[in-house]
Amino acid sequence: MATTMYFEAELSALDSSANADPTKPTNQIEIYISSYSREHQLYLKHIDGDGKEVHSVISKDQAKQLLEGLESAMGYLGYDK
Repeated sequence: MATTMYFEAELSALDSSANADPTKPTNQIEIYISSYSREHQLYLKHIDGDGKEVHSVISKDQAKQLLEGLESAMGYLGYDK
């Protein structure tokens, strides 16, 4: 079984006004490829501030939609400049 990590980050939890709240535990997100199920697949892992882990498989179409969505949001916010 081989696993390759492509993205790992700690994300701020939000307060009731939807702003980052440094007093709350962070969330973690990972994007990786693994052959755990005997074929290479793309996975998204999310760990919330309470330590609950959720793993999801991302299909080719979903990966494309995720990339397009991130690029669109980045463009809207001016992050692409």
